Amino acid sequence: MKQSNLRANIRHLCCLGLPSETLMPRLLPLVRELVPADSAGFFWVDGTGHMQNMVAERMLTVPKLQLYFDHFYTGGKYDFRENFLARAAAEKSVAVAEPDAAFRESAYYQEILKDLDAHHVLYGIARDHGVALGQLSLYRNKQQANFSEQDQEALASVMHYVTHAVAAPAPAKIDSAHEFIDTADDAVLMVNRDGSIVHASDQGRRLALQAAGGNFAHDAASGENDNVRKVLTEAIGMLEHEQVPLLSRTTHWGRVQLRAYALSDDRNAPVAVRIIRQEPMILKFARALQNVDLPPRQQEIAMQLARGASNADIAKHMGISSNTVAYHIKQLFARLEAHGRAELIEKVIGGR
Repeated sequence: MKQSNLRANIRHLCCLGLPSETLMPRLLPLVRELVPADSAGFFWVDGTGHMQNMVAERMLTVPKLQLYFDHFYTGGKYDFRENFLARAAAEKSVAVAEPDAAFRESAYYQEILKDLDAHHVLYGIARDHGVALGQLSLYRNKQQANFSEQDQEALASVMHYVTHAVAAPAPAKIDSAHEFIDTADDAVLMVNRDGSIVHASDQGRRLALQAAGGNFAHDAASGENDNVRKVLTEAIGMLEHEQVPLLSRTTHWGRVQLRAYALSDDRNAPVAVRIIRQEPMILKFARALQNVDLPPRQQEIAMQLARGASNADIAKHMGISSNTVAYHIKQLFARLEAHGRAELIEKVIGGR
């Protein structure tokens, strides 16, 4: 796909008005298409430069994440806050890290970055009116070339969109005008009746933390705390009271559904809890729209239609007349052989 189209799609996503935590899992792969990389992550920071949250396509295991926060996050040469603030204070919004021989022998590289196959790193700083809000990181493995000047320019060209998504006030609630759909984030946990986790994969612990509205930083890295136990207990309680054992919670991560299953007649025995993270349909629509051959203006109108905007709203948003909007909608429906918004959405998401 052309870089201009990729930038337009990144802009579309960043202007949806969704919480940045809900948006980021869809945004990171799109940025990696613009700037080829093996994986990516985003780190939210507070006003002092301390990490408050993170999301990454390749997450460290829970023990390694705890090792990072215990031994590398503060103090020493690899202090996150000091290094982040130095990058944030630079004139450019992007920076490249290329490890030398000494760095490759360091404990930080061997214990943390090597597990992530993160040899070359390209940083993009999200800052709004001089205030740094977070860091987008792109990673390449040892066999690949370092990030070029062209790569840096490509990332810099979209960082203001990323900043807009992060800086925008979080909505009071995610727009429920559209349905939520399942993502690939799915896991089953073994849980005691008091909400304590007996057995879970790292993915399961992360999903439990997301269901509780938690953040991945410091002591929350284990994926188990009082809020997590409370949510798991609530899901299990629905089973014990013979209610439909399905609990839905909407947090800044999207909507998370928990379903409890009794494994035996023993009411003291552990329970299986399946957790699935869902996302607003508009995110999948935006991603699927990349594969539809449409002029940029029709792509923009398709996005607005999927969001439920009226013709007048679209005209105001795009700075064109209502008659022009109506003309483009007619052309769009004809092009996709759709007879209304619902069929348009169905055909785009279904790849038809």
